[in-house]
Amino acid sequence: MANPLRTALAGLVLALALSPTAHAGKKLYVGNLPFSPTDSALRVIDEAFQPPLELESMGLRVESAGTPSNPALRLPVAITLGVTDPDAFGRGDSGFANYVYNGAATNYPEASQILSQVVMLDSDTGAPARMKTGTVKFFNDAKRFSFDLESTRADGIGNSYAMYGVMKAAQTGLTFGDIRLSTPAADGTFQLVTEIFYDNTGAFDPAVPMFALMVTPVPEPASAGIALCTMAASLRMRKRRS
Repeated sequence: MANPLRTALAGLVLALALSPTAHAGKKLYVGNLPFSPTDSALRVIDEAFQPPLELESMGLRVESAGTPSNPALRLPVAITLGVTDPDAFGRGDSGFANYVYNGAATNYPEASQILSQVVMLDSDTGAPARMKTGTVKFFNDAKRFSFDLESTRADGIGNSYAMYGVMKAAQTGLTFGDIRLSTPAADGTFQLVTEIFYDNTGAFDPAVPMFALMVTPVPEPASAGIALCTMAASLRMRKRRS
């Protein structure tokens, strides 16, 4: 007969492994970086507090877009920010940065390289957050990639995010190539280099975003461990009472 404790723990571990599962209290909405009227950002709040607590702001922008042989080519690539399934306040469990090419389809190169900068700042003070990025993980061939990001504010509040790039299905001729992450800097920034190949066989549509970088707040590793321990203790108590 199966051990109910082991079965329940195995199910919980599997569920955590197949995330990203959104953090229950944390939401994203589109705003601006602290003290900036022009630099847009995904702002993070925690609705577990009343009023909701502003945590930090994630700014994303294209630093350059060119080719591997000519990074300074200056392709017209831009980012638009949004949230998935926003509620009445414009908040959602996850956000995204759509990468859009604003040039003629016939001019898109066979290989391109996009350098993006991500900055994490305290939403109240504008102070940079300490960051740690995970390794880039590929899945589903060259249509997707993922990595994780952890940040810590000056007051010690930590946040974790699952970040993954998804090539838009409408752009059948595009695939990801090399993906690189820089080491986070003291000013709260790190860089993401995205290489894209265009095989000239698909009908490249400049009106459709090339790919999206998805951002989902997830429970911190410590929270997952606490959940496992709490569930294990609860199941042991039930077993003793039965």
